[in-house]
Amino acid sequence: MKIHAMHKRHLPLYAKYAMDNHGKLFKAALRQFGSWANALVATGVTKKPRTKKLYKGRLSLLNALSDALERHTVKNMPQALKLEAAHYFGSLEKAIATVKKQGKRLPGWNRRKIITVLSRMHRSRHSLAYGSTRRNVPAVVSAAEAHFGSCGKALYAAGVDPNLYFVHHEWRNLAKV
Repeated sequence: MKIHAMHKRHLPLYAKYAMDNHGKLFKAALRQFGSWANALVATGVTKKPRTKKLYKGRLSLLNALSDALERHTVKNMPQALKLEAAHYFGSLEKAIATVKKQGKRLPGWNRRKIITVLSRMHRSRHSLAYGSTRRNVPAVVSAAEAHFGSCGKALYAAGVDPNLYFVHHEWRNLAKV
């Protein structure tokens, strides 16, 4: 079947790609199986229909893949991420090549961009105290919290001592009470 041929040639298998580039095949799959996801399952390309998207699209997937490549080797990368990359790009190798090709031009936030922005702000002597950063550049704070868990962890990853910017008041120290 043609869907198997697409899979063997490592072409993307997401519905929009099939609709735009293989319109007749897409329409035939809808007629015969009811949906593109059901056609992928029926032909044996995937095991079960995807009930929920893990990422908001190709760009979100590229950012997640970029983060995963910084943290893990390709072998230790989460299986769900590998499957999504193969689904959207045809193969994991093609997805990694796209990440490397786009490099710093990836839209949205990823760990590398957050570290770069925080390092640049630190070098230019901007205040990185949580309150002022939250007021002046809320997108960086939100991205840091989403990708690192906290602003302090993001600062630490950027090579900046978080204790320089986070004030610890004496009255908060419960050990002395």
